[in-house]
Amino acid sequence: MPGRIVHGLTTAKKMNPVIVLDEIDKLGANHRGDPSAVMLEILDPEQNHAFRDLYVNFDIDLSDCIFIATANNAGRIPAPLRDRMEFIQMSSYTPNEKFHIAQNYLIPQELKKHGLKKAEVNLSKPTIELIIEKFTREAGVRNLRRVFGKLYRKAAKEFMYDKELSKVTINTKNLEEYLDNPVFEIEPADKLNSVGVVNGLAWTSVGGDVLKIETAKFAGKGALTLTGNMGDVMKESAKIAHSVVKGLIDKKKLKNATFKTHDIHMHIPEVIASILSNRKIDSTLAMTGEVTLTGKVLPIGGLKEKLIAAHKAKMKRVLIPTKNYQRDLKDIPDEVKEDIEIIAVDKVEEVLEYGLI
Repeated sequence: MPGRIVHGLTTAKKMNPVIVLDEIDKLGANHRGDPSAVMLEILDPEQNHAFRDLYVNFDIDLSDCIFIATANNAGRIPAPLRDRMEFIQMSSYTPNEKFHIAQNYLIPQELKKHGLKKAEVNLSKPTIELIIEKFTREAGVRNLRRVFGKLYRKAAKEFMYDKELSKVTINTKNLEEYLDNPVFEIEPADKLNSVGVVNGLAWTSVGGDVLKIETAKFAGKGALTLTGNMGDVMKESAKIAHSVVKGLIDKKKLKNATFKTHDIHMHIPEVIASILSNRKIDSTLAMTGEVTLTGKVLPIGGLKEKLIAAHKAKMKRVLIPTKNYQRDLKDIPDEVKEDIEIIAVDKVEEVLEYGLI
């Protein structure tokens, strides 16, 4: 909006306010111009002491202002604009944190908004946890608030139609009557170990997820085929994994395996090694990490979200890079560390030792 910065200063009646630029990654150029170009001048301490507001047509000193920008995806912010920012990464809420936020803030607020009293709607702890787990998937709690609003609107409707009704009980058994079917589910760990199927951990903008990575082999000449929704990084990782396993077979470090007579589909050294050697993989084991051509396991991001996803899927063990183990375990919720054995690995040979049965 033209003149919005000056309008904010006028509203604050100060020349040194905190100005929040919400969702700055949504800026987009159109026929009226590119607002990110203006932001370069606003956020640059070398220029903003004489910011020229073209809407009111005079210079204004913004050097005493503190600007805080928010973004869901920093990658969408133009590179020159990112260069003028300092980033603070905020991890997503854990299920336990969401539960307490819901119990202490969201539920009381939504009850008041819908004209209901706490004693009139019974919503148990297991029901709230089920809503968090299967009816919402987000980094924050915005959709969780909407779900509670939907529940209380339906409860208010029941009170309106039944004047003698004194209490509405919403539990795990009748929840789907209020919210339809579950929207999100993380598939639990398989009970049986399989050949060529491994549990990979992924980070998303709304938390972590467990990926079932599958392979298949058939008569051929050792070719690798990749299918599915894989980005460039994932495709490169798959090709590196294929080369790493070939090297292990050539060095006789992976016994009873051959790649020259079979073509295979897919990703990750563990899976390729499993399908070529016909050895099963522990179904309660999950893993995350980048692998180099020499078989070294490199650190990754989003470990907290990935381990929470593994916990939801009831995994028993997770393999992570040693550097992540050394620097990131302090950020992992206690309930996750208590239920999952977290193992640090440096080399792909260690991964095969833990995973292959």
